Amino acid sequence: MSHHSPFRERVNTFFLKTVFAGDVGSYRRGVEKINRT
Repeated sequence: MSHHSPFRERVNTFFLKTVFAGDVGSYRRGVEKINRT
């Protein structure tokens, strides 16, 4: 793959960051629920 698309890279990075941030957010919410109980 000699032709590398920077736009594709940016979209992939953004997608990964969004998914990771979402996972962290739901994880924190779960921990908060456990701590409240």
